[in-house]
Formats: sequence, C-alpha cells, structure tokens
Amino acid sequence: FCSVSKADQTFRLKTDELLRDLAKLIERRPEIAAEIEDSLGRQKIKTLKCVLDSNSSESASASAPVPIRPPGKRALSLVCLQAIIPFIAFGFIDNAVMILAGEYIDSTAGVVFGISTMAAAALGNIVSDVLGIGLGGWVEAKVAKFGLPRPKLSQSQERLPITRRVHYFGNAVGLVIGCLLGMFPLLFINAGVAEMRKRMERLDILFESVIQYVRTALDSEVATLYVVDRENNQLFTQTHSNHDTPDRVNIVLDEGLVGRCATTGRVVNTSDRGVLRRHDSSFDTVSKVHVNSVLCTPIFGRNKEVIGVLQVVNKKSSKDFTTRDEHILASMATHLSVALQNLNAATENVKLEQYAETKIEILDALKSSYEHYNLQKFES
Repeated sequence: FCSVSKADQTFRLKTDELLRDLAKLIERRPEIAAEIEDSLGRQKIKTLKCVLDSNSSESASASAPVPIRPPGKRALSLVCLQAIIPFIAFGFIDNAVMILAGEYIDSTAGVVFGISTMAAAALGNIVSDVLGIGLGGWVEAKVAKFGLPRPKLSQSQERLPITRRVHYFGNAVGLVIGCLLGMFPLLFINAGVAEMRKRMERLDILFESVIQYVRTALDSEVATLYVVDRENNQLFTQTHSNHDTPDRVNIVLDEGLVGRCATTGRVVNTSDRGVLRRHDSSFDTVSKVHVNSVLCTPIFGRNKEVIGVLQVVNKKSSKDFTTRDEHILASMATHLSVALQNLNAATENVKLEQYAETKIEILDALKSSYEHYNLQKFES
C-alpha cells in the first residue's frame, strides 16, 4: 500500500512537471497551440485546460513566474480583424433597423398621436436594441463561418493591456463602419412625407369644424381651405362637403380660380358658367358637386404674402355670392391667417391638444365675425 502511494505520488509529480513544461512551452511559442488543438481534438483540449487550471494555482508558489512575451504585429492585426468584422454586422443591423422602425413609427403613430420625430427615433432604437439581443448569437455564428484566421495567443497574452486595447479599438472601428453602412435606408426615405402627414393631421384637427362653420355661415354647399406650399409650387387642402369622408387635394399653385386668387391676392367671385368651365373643370370630380358659383378669398401672412385661400362653392339661397359674403369671408380669412401662421411656425413638441384649444378660439373668432355682420345687417 505504501509503495503504491509512493508510486502514485511520483506519477503525479511527474505529471505536474510535464504539464508545467507544456504550459511554459505554449507561453513561449503560442503558435504551437493550434497544432496541439488539431492533434488532440476539442474534448481532450478542454480536459487538458481543466487540468492546467487546477494545477496552476497549486504550483504558482513553487514555480518561478514565466515572463509573458508581448504579441507581435501580425497577432495584434488578427485580434483587431476578429473584433472588427462582427461589429460591422452589429452596427449595420442596429442602425438600419432603428431608421426603418423610427420612420415607420413617425409616419404612423407619430401622425395619429402627435409624437415628435425624436420620440419616434427613440422608440425605433428600442426595437433595434431588442432585435440586436436576439440576433447577437446568429451574427457571431455567421461570422465564425467566414474562417477568419485566429491570432495564436496564450491566455496570458490575451489578458495583456495592449491586446485588450487593440480588441476594443477593433470593436469601435467595426461599429462605426457598420452604422455608416446601416444608414442606407435614408437614401430611400422621403423625410417630408411624415412631416406633411403631421401637418395635414394638424389641419384636420384645427380646421374640420372651422370649415364646416364657414360652410354653414356662408350658406354654401362646399367650403375649402387651401394652404400654399411654395417650396413645391402647389396648394394642398382637405375638402369638406356633405360626404362623411374628407377629400384631400393637391393642385398646381396657378391652377384654376383658387390658383388665380393665390397668385394675384385678389378676391374671385363668379357664377359665370364659361369662366367656371374654363378654370375649374376638375373641381367637379373632386368635390362631387355641380358647381354654379364660387367665392375665393386670399389669406395673407405677416409679410403680406398669400399663405392660403378660403373658398366656398354654390350659394344655396341664391345664384350668386354677394358683396356682403365677400366681406364676411374676408373677415374670417383674417382670423384663419393667425391659425395658419401658428401652424407653419409650430415646433414638433407642440401637442395636438393645444391645436384643439386653438380650434375653439378660432371658432369663437369666426362666430364673432359672422355675428358682427349680421348685427350690421339688422341695424341697417
């Protein structure tokens, strides 16, 4: 029994010495680590690693520390390459998904709930981060299939500050490249579409009841507010007729009678069939009404430039709109001018509730204008 114990002890000492020699050899020549791994296989390498780790703590005090040779330039280049490639994929996916998700949220929920573009981008970033968690392992697996050369470094060399700095530098470079490449959706996204939708949504909230009031006050069949978009040389509007669904229209700035009013800044009041047929032949299709008379009044901004046109169509109680109708509509256009200019100058952090409050104020102002002219008519 004693001899067996001595034999086991001798065998263990020789094994420890052999393992220490092997560890020193790998420390001095890291390039042979790959050859050993290929010869023994992964399972045996794992077992050997466990044995080396268990013996390293026991022999640390008895053996002299082995000097760690700094990695060479080629090894550090491979460390950097190994760090760059996966982070290019991470950065690409993260930025592309954030832009696409943010744009979708901005053009849908942003229009409905009035959230800002920055808030939509933040929500898109949340979607991107959550997706990145799930795709992390998939990206690493795909990159591993590329067969990139691995640096032949020992564990001690991998823990050196120079190695870690190069690794982090590679991560940063890969992330920057990936994020730049991930910006490609911006080439296909029209940033003005979502902003136009928000603007039209604000117009819907602000002017739906207003235009209905104008239609009732002027005893007309259709009332329309056109907003001038000089950047695109057009007028855009939402038409409120007797239909439940509003019709949205975009016309060239100088097209038709409303275009003449916008470009000349003069009131247009006509029931001449020849004039109506020559200038507004397309209006019948849009409004679904047979046009008999039209009254257009320009809306001026602070710099005396026309920023919109207020139009009513088909006087119900008579064939023509009167001079008094012109004065009432001009007074209403003055109040709408304030609302339009506030709308154009509004920033994204203005909430839609504020527009609803403004709508009530404008309604009161329009009502006051109408009652003022009715009072004048009564007194005369």
